[in-house]
Amino acid sequence: MKTKKTMHLLLWLLLLQFSLSSSSHYIPPDNYLIDCGSPSDSTVDGRSFFADPHRTTVNVRPPSSKIFARNQRPSSDLPQIYQTARIFTYPSSYAFEIRRKGTHMVRLHFFPFEGDYNLSSAVFSVHALGFSLLNEFSVAARSLVVKEYFVDVKSDRLVLCFVPSMGSYLAFVNAIEVVSMPDSLVPEIVHMDGRLNYDNFLSNQALEIVHRINMGGPKITPLNDSLCRTWIPDDGYLKTVSSAESKYFGGPIVYHMTLSNEIAPGRVYRSAQVLRANEGSNITWAFPVDLGYKYFVRFHFCDIVSSALNQLYFNVYINGKCASKDLDLSNVTNGFLAYPFYSDFIVEPNAGKELSISVGALDGTMVKKNALLNGLEIWKLNNSMASLDGKPSSGFVIAMDGSGMKMGAAIEFVGATVLIMLAIFPLVVVLVKRMKARRQIGWTRLAIDGEKV
Repeated sequence: MKTKKTMHLLLWLLLLQFSLSSSSHYIPPDNYLIDCGSPSDSTVDGRSFFADPHRTTVNVRPPSSKIFARNQRPSSDLPQIYQTARIFTYPSSYAFEIRRKGTHMVRLHFFPFEGDYNLSSAVFSVHALGFSLLNEFSVAARSLVVKEYFVDVKSDRLVLCFVPSMGSYLAFVNAIEVVSMPDSLVPEIVHMDGRLNYDNFLSNQALEIVHRINMGGPKITPLNDSLCRTWIPDDGYLKTVSSAESKYFGGPIVYHMTLSNEIAPGRVYRSAQVLRANEGSNITWAFPVDLGYKYFVRFHFCDIVSSALNQLYFNVYINGKCASKDLDLSNVTNGFLAYPFYSDFIVEPNAGKELSISVGALDGTMVKKNALLNGLEIWKLNNSMASLDGKPSSGFVIAMDGSGMKMGAAIEFVGATVLIMLAIFPLVVVLVKRMKARRQIGWTRLAIDGEKV
């Protein structure tokens, strides 16, 4: 018995050592941080954003699209990247040289400040790799909007195309991030055993992060995340306030050998919303979503409340239906406490514009009623038209591939009118191919059954 305890302690120390060694920052092969329209470099959250004319590995097409704007009423409360912008008055693109193929994060920053151009009147679309990221997009005056996407780059170039809409003839962007992501961050296939038998390939999809939540804890800024993500508190989404209790754990979070802090930082796993004793049977959150899309949902769990193993059993619900029954964190973490675990699902909201997430205690058992959730991420998946933002504007979608925007020369020499005519045929080809691919893969409704909350 003593030997077994000793072996268990040695294994825990080995995992702790691995966890500490894995806490170093991830170094991405591709790391483009562009301060658009700025004549000089800037620093935000400890990261250096480069003025876009200074990067030889970034090309802007056509070269004549060099209209810059500066905030005429700068604020010390805003980072430097929101004091300037690059302006587009006709279809233009950024092209990034890619060192390592695979999943890349694309983050776009928009802030329509006051200047020579009325940026709040701009209406435009953004496309990449044949996907429509933004369609007929606009930003209200003095509003700061950040859009984040994951795309799988299969060639040596990634092209972002900005297309002003008819009647607006204006597009802009304040800053762009294109960063390689770890291979393990987005799975090739989402597969759930037991009650949930669902497989699908994510490498052919574009994903947009719509919610990244730290349950029970404060906001986590890019300074405290190795992938420079922002995690916001769950206060605004929590529906059953009386049944939830925030908990914080001050000890070490032990990452096992197949999971690192790139999945989520330790600060996510150190806090949780826990079911309050004698105050209901579940904790529920509601998150706004758009109809007509599937969503990739990732739950983050870490047992930071139990004093011993096998004390925490609970159910996980999505839209009121059981998605994971009798979840035993001691079992899935191979007998460790304060040990991160995450679980992935793909769902399609049936009605309404909210995605309901719940964790609930087991009924009819002798087990102490308890449940917890540490963090949650929700990504939107592109629809059958390869769009993350409704139906693409057929008159303005520009077909692209990894080698760059094929119409770049046409934009420069022939003009936007000819460009639109030439873009129609490649667009049809791209959409037809993608619709065929969807039929071959086949989307099926998530089969979740069990009792309602």
